[in-house]
Amino acid sequence: DNGKIISISPSDIKKVSENNIFAKYNVVFELKTDLNFHKYPFEDHKLPIVISNDFFTPNEMIFTVDASSFQIQPNIRPAGWIIRDTSVDAGFLPLQLDKQDATKKAENPKAIFYVNFIKSSARKALVIFLPLFAAAFFSLLSFIMTAANIVGKFSLAITAVTALLGYRFVIEQMMPLVGYFTTTDAIYLFLLFFTFINFAIQLLLTRRYMVEAETKEADKHKIAESIEKSNSVWFIIMSLLLGIITTYIIFT
Repeated sequence: DNGKIISISPSDIKKVSENNIFAKYNVVFELKTDLNFHKYPFEDHKLPIVISNDFFTPNEMIFTVDASSFQIQPNIRPAGWIIRDTSVDAGFLPLQLDKQDATKKAENPKAIFYVNFIKSSARKALVIFLPLFAAAFFSLLSFIMTAANIVGKFSLAITAVTALLGYRFVIEQMMPLVGYFTTTDAIYLFLLFFTFINFAIQLLLTRRYMVEAETKEADKHKIAESIEKSNSVWFIIMSLLLGIITTYIIFT
């Protein structure tokens, strides 16, 4: 199913027992299957190979398979992937031909061979997420700087935003071409929104410091202390949000 046979060898008769004839065919085929990238780059993949016979019904012929009948050569190692295990199943799949008439249906014998792949390393996840979270942490560091360091706080906060915007073009080169949101998209958008909020908070805090420092020249020390407390509170709040929401996105 979803493929085509490229070549098939003549039958190789192995054994004739009573009314059973055992024949072997070497077949080369190619197939296409839809992979699920919703959890990219944390996803694993299951490759189904479905063999069907459209010329017989289950009453006329069935496939019989077992786990030992499906083996993969040890030297077959797709780049970046490890074959975790394989499984097989057989039966038939009913196909509804008319939604208005349940009696109009076709059934064909099918055999399904599954190959389960897992990633061989966390390399791609690290390449994607380390720069993203580094920018987010730089944004958080702006809350640790002293209230009087207006230029430093502002520069650190805006640098995190621009770094994320620029790195999006790098991520696009590594992303699969799909029409739906992946885990990478969700984390990127959250971190971009997160760093922008941090930047907006820094603008408000620095503006408050400058306005109050100009109007209350004698109370600069108290103003600075008040801003420092606000920085500490916001640092804790935003750190908790970063950890909780990121964990939620990854594990849901």
